[in-house]
Amino acid sequence: MDRRIEPYLAFAGEVDRATARLRERHPGAVRCRAGCDLCCRDFFPITALEADGVRQGLELLPDFLRESVRRRARAAVDELARRGIDPARLDDAARALAGTPHALCPMNEGGLCTVYDHRPIVCRTFGYPADGLAHPCPGGNFADPNADYGSLAGTRIEARLARLALAHVAGTARDGRGSSNLILALEEG
Repeated sequence: MDRRIEPYLAFAGEVDRATARLRERHPGAVRCRAGCDLCCRDFFPITALEADGVRQGLELLPDFLRESVRRRARAAVDELARRGIDPARLDDAARALAGTPHALCPMNEGGLCTVYDHRPIVCRTFGYPADGLAHPCPGGNFADPNADYGSLAGTRIEARLARLALAHVAGTARDGRGSSNLILALEEG
């Protein structure tokens, strides 16, 4: 277990508590349920710290499930290579894989996240109102334009995540490169 990601997991817990408060205040505004994976069908940049957190979660899975996730990640990377697209170019990768089975996050198994406790921050905040973050839920979370839901402090969340991520890679071969790509992180495993 990589203890260097403990600050990230503690921060992720704070983000989870903030989203829980919004859900408690507006229970009818959240349409998320087990099996709904609308938020799992896009490509988002993640930090190297989040990638390491995902890898740690992946290592906690049973072998057959871990290999299933890695197989899906490799299939997405192979499909991008077949199309001549660099998987590190997220916008190009997202456009190329949109509408294909490869658009689904490799960590999704039967509509559920296999590494839920280790998932990236974007997965935790997706579909919630947040200043500075624009990831609306295609399923209609917080969709009433007349409601005053309040919001997550998205700008502060991203700034804190960036600080944690840069501190995480400081003094390593990844120093200065705080971002990563989920499918590449999973495929490299």
